[in-house]
Amino acid sequence: MSLGSPLDEYKVACEFMRSYATLRFLRFTVLLGASGGLIGTLLSDKVQHDPTNILLLKVGGLGLTLAFGVMDYSASASWHRLRSRAYALAGALQFQPFPESSPWDPLSTTGASRYLHAFLAVLWLFVLFRG
Repeated sequence: MSLGSPLDEYKVACEFMRSYATLRFLRFTVLLGASGGLIGTLLSDKVQHDPTNILLLKVGGLGLTLAFGVMDYSASASWHRLRSRAYALAGALQFQPFPESSPWDPLSTTGASRYLHAFLAVLWLFVLFRG
């Protein structure tokens, strides 16, 4: 098996980065849609009369948010590893490097996503323990 060129590796890394970014926004859309469905169900007249269903829906909303948060964190970590490799390859190929930002910077995509997942989890916790 022969080794690929740095340019080929750079192209593949960039394609994977693009895929992770697209997947993040698709998952976020599903999370918001599912959360909206849960909220709509919580507000329906049939559910309002059954405390067990209300509790299950609230726990489900929190669990859904946490599961999507873990998936987003994992995808973000992979994206950052790919960006680091693409950054090294860009230097070797004399390309302009990717900008570096902290994963916790609220103005970066990763940071905004992390804070938004945390915000949704806190809201579900508030609704869960509010009564």
